[in-house]
Amino acid sequence: MNPLRSPSSLKALLPTFICLVILSMSITMADAKDILGGLEYLIDEETAYDEYVLRPVYIPHPPIIDGILDDDAWYIADSNDGAIAYDFVYRGISPPWYAENQTTVWSAYDSDYLYFAWDCALADTSQIVSNLLIRDSSLWYDDHVQVIIDPTNDRSSAYYFGVTPKNVQMEGYLIREGEMENINWDCVWKSATKIDEYGWVAEMAIPFRVFRMNITKNKTWAINFFRLDRRINDQSLWKDPGDNLYRISRYGTMELKEDIRRGITLDLKPYASTQIDWEGGGTEREVDFGGGIDFSSRILPNTTVSGTIYPDFIQLEADPDEINLDPDTELYYPERRPFFLEGQEHFMTPFSIFYSRRIGDIRYGGKLNTTFGKTSLSLLDVEANDARDMKKKSPEYYNWFAGRLNQGILPYWSVGMTLLNRNQKQGNNTLGSFDTTLSLGDLAVVDGQVVVMDDYALNKRPIAYYLGAYRSDATFSYDVGFEAVPEEYERATMSYLPVPGIKGGWSSFDYNYWLYAGGIEKLNTYHSFYHYDNYHGMKSRQSYYTNSGIYFENQLEISGGYEWNYRLWDYGPEWAEQRFEEFRNRYYDIFVGYKMMEWASTYIWYMYGSHYYWNMHYVNLFTALKILPNLGLEFSVEYERLNTQDEYLNQGLGLKPTEDIWIFIVKLNYQITKQLFARAFIQSSGLDYTWTFNGLLGYNYLPGSNIYLAYNEWREYTVPGKPLLGRILLLKASYNLGL
Repeated sequence: MNPLRSPSSLKALLPTFICLVILSMSITMADAKDILGGLEYLIDEETAYDEYVLRPVYIPHPPIIDGILDDDAWYIADSNDGAIAYDFVYRGISPPWYAENQTTVWSAYDSDYLYFAWDCALADTSQIVSNLLIRDSSLWYDDHVQVIIDPTNDRSSAYYFGVTPKNVQMEGYLIREGEMENINWDCVWKSATKIDEYGWVAEMAIPFRVFRMNITKNKTWAINFFRLDRRINDQSLWKDPGDNLYRISRYGTMELKEDIRRGITLDLKPYASTQIDWEGGGTEREVDFGGGIDFSSRILPNTTVSGTIYPDFIQLEADPDEINLDPDTELYYPERRPFFLEGQEHFMTPFSIFYSRRIGDIRYGGKLNTTFGKTSLSLLDVEANDARDMKKKSPEYYNWFAGRLNQGILPYWSVGMTLLNRNQKQGNNTLGSFDTTLSLGDLAVVDGQVVVMDDYALNKRPIAYYLGAYRSDATFSYDVGFEAVPEEYERATMSYLPVPGIKGGWSSFDYNYWLYAGGIEKLNTYHSFYHYDNYHGMKSRQSYYTNSGIYFENQLEISGGYEWNYRLWDYGPEWAEQRFEEFRNRYYDIFVGYKMMEWASTYIWYMYGSHYYWNMHYVNLFTALKILPNLGLEFSVEYERLNTQDEYLNQGLGLKPTEDIWIFIVKLNYQITKQLFARAFIQSSGLDYTWTFNGLLGYNYLPGSNIYLAYNEWREYTVPGKPLLGRILLLKASYNLGL
C-alpha cells in the first residue's frame, strides 16, 4: 500500500464527499449519469480554490525515484498543504465538476531538481491502458499524466513532461499558449511508475538545468497538472483552462523561495562513424571514417549556446513520397535533424519564411537561444550547401543566418522580428520580417506579418504581407485572412512560400454537434473558400470545399465532400511570351476510418473527378497495427489513375491515354527493450520506378548516448532482377558527456 494513502491524507477528498452529499439531495444518480454519462461531482463554489498557488517544499535529501512514495521528502510535502495539488476537475466543463478518479500531486525541490509524486486513484486497475514502450510516442494513446511548467512566467510559453503507467516518457515545448508546439524538444530527466490495487503512482525528477528561466531570487512560475484515463477518455486537471489544454495564461502559480543551482552547464556529444558505400550496387566499395561533435552550454539560466561540427545525421526515417494533386504547389517536408529542432518553435510565423529543409549538409554551425523577461532571442548561423544541390558532386557552400526577436507585451499579445540571410558569391538574399499575435480569449487569435526581401538580382524590395484571425474550439472553429506574396519571392532561398505571385483571401469554418446518443459521438461539417489573383490582375486560384461527417462512439468515422477549384496555369517559358490556360477541377471524396486507440487504426480515402487534363481516380489506404505492445506496423498505399480527357487527347500535348501512379510504404518499429530498438522503412514508388529500404538498429546505452547500425539501399524497380543502384552500411557511436 502507498504509505501516503493514509487517513491523514484523505483530507483532499473531504470536499468531494461533501459535494456528493449535497448533490445526492437534489438529483438522483440516474440524473447525474444523464448529465455527463457517469458519476461525477459538481464543485461547490464555496469549497473551490480562491487561488491556485503551489509552494513545493525544499528538501535536504532527494527522494529515490523508484515509484514507491515512502521517501522522507514526500512525508514532508504531505505535512504542507501548500505543496499538494489535489481536487482535480474535468477539463472544459462549466460549472466545474470534480473528477471521479481523483489525482493528488506532492511537490518538492532542492538546488538541482524539481520533484513530483503522483497518486492516480482508480477503482478498477484493469481499466488502465498502457501499451506504448517507445519514448516520445504520442501518449494520447495511453493513460498518462503531464506537468506543464512555465519557468519564465510569461504566461505564454511552457515545457511539458509526460509519463505513462509503464514509465514511457514524452516532453515538448509550447509557445503562444499552445498555438505552436515543438514535440521534438528533448532532454534527460528521471521518472518511475508502479501500478497497485489502488491505481498507479509516478515519480518525476526534472533538473533545473533543462529550463531557460528568468534570473530572480524569488521564482514565480506558471504550472498545471493534467491526467488522462484513456479507456473512458476522462481528462482532468488541477486548474481547468477551458477547451485549450495549453492555455497557459489560465494556469496556477508555483513559488520557489530557495536558491537553485545556476552554474554553467556543458553537454558534449562527440561521435565516430564508419561508412561502407557500394556505388552502383556492385562489389567495389568505399570505406569512409567520420567524426564530429555536438555541444550545448547553458552559460546563464536563461541562455543556451549550442553548436555542431560536421554533424552526421543518420537517416532514421526517409521522407515518404507523396502524390501531389496540385502540380504548381511545392510539397512541405518536416524537419527531423536534431541540430535544427532545438528552438525551432521560435521561428514559427504566419509565413514560413525560415524553412530549414532548404539547408543541406553542414560543415559547422552554431545557435543561441535566450529569454529575459517577456523577451526571447534566437540566432542561428551555419556553413552548408543548398539541400536542392546535395546530389551534385561539388555543391557550393553558403553562409546561412537566421535571427528572431520576440517580445511579449501582455500574456495575450506579442510582437516579433525576423532576419534571414544567405551569403553567396553572386550576392546576398535577405529577408526582414515583422509579425504580431493578439489573443482575444475565446473569440479569436489575430496575427499579422509583413516581409521585405532584398536580393542582389532585383532592383526593388518586394513586400509580402499577411493578416488573419482564427478560433480553435471543440465545437466551433473558424479561420479567415488575407495575404499577398509577390512573384519575386521565388528567390526567397530560405523560405517555404509554395505559390509566389498571388494575393487574395480565405475563409473556413468547422462545426461539431456533440450528440452522444444512438451510438453517435458527434456530427461535423466543414466549409472553406479562397480566392487569389495574380500580379497581372487576373483571377489565379479559387476554390470551394464542403465536407460533412459522422463520428461514432465506437471510433468509426464516415465523411464525404465536394470540391470545386479554378486554376490559371502559366505554362510559358521565361524567355517566351507568357501563356495562360484555365482549368476548372471538380472532385468528390469519401473517407471511412476506424480507430481502436489501444491496438489498431485504419482508413480509406477515395477521390474522383475532373483533374486538369484528366479524369482522376485516387485511393489512399492506411493501416496501423500494434502486433505486440512493443511492435508496431504501418502500411499505406496511394494509387492514382489518370485517364486523359477527350478534349486534350489529340492536341499534341504528349499525354498518355492512361497513366497510373502508385506509392507503397511499410514502416516497422520494434522496441525490443527500453534501450534497444529496431526500425525499418520500405518504400516502392511508381513516380520514379524505384524502391528503397532503410533499416536501423539502435541502442541507447546511457541517457543521450547511443550506438546506431543503419543500412540503406536503392533498387531499379522496372529492370528484371531489380539491380541495386547503391547501398550504404553505417556504424555510428556517440557519447553524451554532461559537465
